[in-house]
Amino acid sequence: MYFHTDNKKKIPTYLKQFGCRDSEVTDEDVFFVTQYVSKIDRFAIGGTLVSEEGLECLKKLSAVEYLDLRGVPLTDGNLDCILHLENLEYLDIISTGVSADGISIILESFPKLDTLLARVGSQEFGLIEKWQAQYPSADLIIDIG
Repeated sequence: MYFHTDNKKKIPTYLKQFGCRDSEVTDEDVFFVTQYVSKIDRFAIGGTLVSEEGLECLKKLSAVEYLDLRGVPLTDGNLDCILHLENLEYLDIISTGVSADGISIILESFPKLDTLLARVGSQEFGLIEKWQAQYPSADLIIDIG
């Protein structure tokens, strides 16, 4: 049983990496690992089977530096599942439901962010220059789609 149990099996609380893009990682996998692990350097669940329910498990993590969420159901409405990760340096949110408003929230929330991969609509092209001026230390790789 994984609910409210002590860590009697000596499961680590820190992992260097979890997941792999375009793999078969599921909500259950994310749920299990976040029961014990609170710090993961590289968390890669882009292109996996993780749903909004699985993304909610990210709230249990205290520190992530590299986060690949490409193609998962992240939206402006559930950004709160990652906004607490203040040490985030790399974030890939291409092919998610995050809008330009959500990208602005992300940029404001992560002062240590070095790299952001995202996509905006062609009507929001002008925001890219604004973001580059406001956040010159971040490498913004923004597709126009």
